[in-house]
Amino acid sequence: MALKQLRDGQLDAAFFLTGLGSPAISDALSNDRLELVPIQAIPHDAAAADASARRFTDGFRVRYPHVSPRVIPQLTYSGRPAEPLPSLGVQAVLVCQKNVDADVIERITHTLFEQRAVLSQREPTFTQLDESTARAGLQFPLHEGAENFYRRKEPGFMRTNAELFALSITGMLVLWSSLMWVRRWFVQSRKNRIDSYYQEVDDIIRRLQDGTDLAELDGLESELLKIRQRASDELVKEQLAADESYIIYQNMLNGCQAMLVRMREKIQASLREDT
Repeated sequence: MALKQLRDGQLDAAFFLTGLGSPAISDALSNDRLELVPIQAIPHDAAAADASARRFTDGFRVRYPHVSPRVIPQLTYSGRPAEPLPSLGVQAVLVCQKNVDADVIERITHTLFEQRAVLSQREPTFTQLDESTARAGLQFPLHEGAENFYRRKEPGFMRTNAELFALSITGMLVLWSSLMWVRRWFVQSRKNRIDSYYQEVDDIIRRLQDGTDLAELDGLESELLKIRQRASDELVKEQLAADESYIIYQNMLNGCQAMLVRMREKIQASLREDT
């Protein structure tokens, strides 16, 4: 209803509670008269969108402690917005009946976290899942099954084998140091991978801006498709992380695709005029 009223000019502005990449918002922005605007109490500074969102949210937390700062990334919706926009959001909560079997809820919770990379390909909101912060600020009691999942790593072994643990602590410290080195290497490897995709998409955007013909557009579209497929394959294989960097890459890719479509339409219209 609100979207229809916006399109009809009956509303000047409206607030929507939805996830990034929402089809409804994407559809609304296909209307050139509608646009996303930043929520802020100070003039907008694109270079400090996150800081602006945090400053604006502080006041809301006095009365609504569940509110948190959010930033709508650049190019989230087919090339829009043109720059990151400060906003605010709330934590999504999955609700169930108390009498649902604990094993069922534990399996559902486990699946959500273990398969978030796959789920995020269908719904980008799943990229925000983080087990370490999932219970922060929660205003509702956890189901027994969810509690079982979150408590699965509690150190019962150390309490029952304290003497063995004391003898092994030196070896564990060495192992921990090695794991940290491997982790840093793995994180850097993922970053290098996503950076290479940024460069490939940026190169196609630059070639589009330099002007081209239909044949070259077909070639660029084929390159873009291959980039998308490679990144999706690496995401499924956990060679890329489904994090904010990946969302930025997706936004760049979608924005590039939109530019390509507009360029094709422009060339085709020009050819029809010539004939």
